[in-house]
Amino acid sequence: VRDYSLLIARELGLSEGQLEQLSISALLHDIGKIGTYDDVLNKVEALTDAEFALIKKHPGNAVAILSPIKKFQVFLPYIKSHHERMDGRGYPDGLAGEEIPLLGRILCVADSYDAIVSARPYKETMTKEEGIKVIQRKAGTQFDPRVVAALTAVYTRPAFDAVEQAAAGEQADSSENIQGIQPEASTFGDFVPVACPQATFACAEQTPPPLDHAISTESEITPGDSVGNDSCSARHLVV
Repeated sequence: VRDYSLLIARELGLSEGQLEQLSISALLHDIGKIGTYDDVLNKVEALTDAEFALIKKHPGNAVAILSPIKKFQVFLPYIKSHHERMDGRGYPDGLAGEEIPLLGRILCVADSYDAIVSARPYKETMTKEEGIKVIQRKAGTQFDPRVVAALTAVYTRPAFDAVEQAAAGEQADSSENIQGIQPEASTFGDFVPVACPQATFACAEQTPPPLDHAISTESEITPGDSVGNDSCSARHLVV
C-alpha cells in the first residue's frame, strides 16, 4: 500500500514533505485492526452486520491508538479518512469530496487496489488489469478521479511491476526501496518508520490505549454490496 501510494503521489506532483507524511501514514493505516479477530478479517463467508460494524471501527481505533503519541498527530487525518468515499457514503465520518484529505484519498485508492489484486481467503487474486478496471468504475463515487487517473498512468511502468513483485514475495526483501519512490530521510525526530505495530510502540516508548474508546459511525455500505459488475464483495474495498 505504501509503495502504490507513493507512486500515485509522485504522479500527482506532491512535495517531498507530503510524500514523507504519506509514507508513514500508509505504514500505520491499518494499525486499528489490532484487536479485530483474524477469523473475522479472513472469514470466507459473507460478513454479518455485527462483524462488518466491527471492521468499520478500525480507522477510529487507529486514532485512539496513535493520538497519545505527539509525533503521530500529523498523520491521524489521513489514517482516519482512508475509507471515506467521494460520494459521502464512507466511514467513519461520512466525509465527501474535498472534505477528505488528499493523502487520505490516495491511501483509499492504493489500499483498495492492493486488496483487489491480492489473494484473500474470501476471494481469488485478480490481475492488475482487472484491478485497475474495478478502481476506474468507482471513480467519482468511491474514489477521487484525479487519484484514479494517476494510478492509471503509473500502473504500466516498471516501478509499478516491481512493487507487485515485492508484494507477491518474488523479491528476497519486499521492504527494499523501489528506485524513484523512496522519500527523503525522516525529519520526525528519532522516529523510524516501521511496519510492525509492536515495533512502532517500542520505538515511540508508548503503549496503545484500550480500543473501547474507538470512534465509529455507520455507513450506508452493506456487507453484500457489489463492486461494479464483478463478483467482488464490498469487503475487498473496505477491509
